[in-house]
Amino acid sequence: MEVRKQNHLLWTEFQTISKKLIKKIEAKTNYPFVCPVSRIQYIFSSKKGEISLVHFLKRYPSIYDWAFWEIYSLKGNLFSDVERYRTKKQAEKRIRKLL
Repeated sequence: MEVRKQNHLLWTEFQTISKKLIKKIEAKTNYPFVCPVSRIQYIFSSKKGEISLVHFLKRYPSIYDWAFWEIYSLKGNLFSDVERYRTKKQAEKRIRKLL
């Protein structure tokens, strides 16, 4: 199994939003407008496929009262939906089992 790191696309796109627009959004919502994901996306790969691991941060009101790690299958149809875990260790354990 191999692991590579890359900048998450959402994080990269978020960097292009103008500060003026961010202030306008914050004024309308009364919440800080910040990127919900961490910068780094981990891509785990093996002969069976590829799985993405991303850290979602607890920075705004949501249905989750905690930050979480999310995995999803990029290649190989290893599972059908996203899965969320409280810790990176739990997510990596599931990834090792799948790959």
